Order: sequence, then structure tokens, then C-alpha cells
Amino acid sequence: MTSDTTYCSNDYDNAHRCENCGVTGGGVESFNGTKVCEACASNNNYTVWVGGGEVVDYYVDRYTAEVIARQWIERGYNDVQIERINQ
Repeated sequence: MTSDTTYCSNDYDNAHRCENCGVTGGGVESFNGTKVCEACASNNNYTVWVGGGEVVDYYVDRYTAEVIARQWIERGYNDVQIERINQ
């Protein structure tokens, strides 16, 4: 490990690294095929794209983005992406 590595507060699993902020350690979960830490997952910095068009008028939290994406997938769309916006 290098000295510039940042860890989540409950550091029990160093095998995972957040793909958004680079944090390693506990609290990392699978989100839409991406591993993100709890801090990134709780931010209201997500948008949903369907077929190249953004389908939300404002940024939403991770859970809401998942619900919106699931609704579009259930309607038969297969090009649905959730994007985290870095601000």
C-alpha cells in the first residue's frame, strides 16, 4: 500500500476500490456494475441517460437514479445508463 491511499472509516475490506473517488476499504458496494463507496453512493450527483438523451431534469441520488433506470428498462429500452456527475 502507498501512503496516499484513502480509506473508508470502517476499513475491513481493502480488496475493493471506489471507481468514482478511489477510496479503498469498507463500505464499497456494487452499483450498476460499478463499485462505489458509501459517500459517493449517497450524493445527489446522478443522472440517467436513455438512448443518448438525459431523462431527468435535475441530479438525483443513487437510489432514485436506479429506480428511474429500472422503469426505462421495464419499458423495453436497453440503452440505459446511470452516470455520476463530479462536481
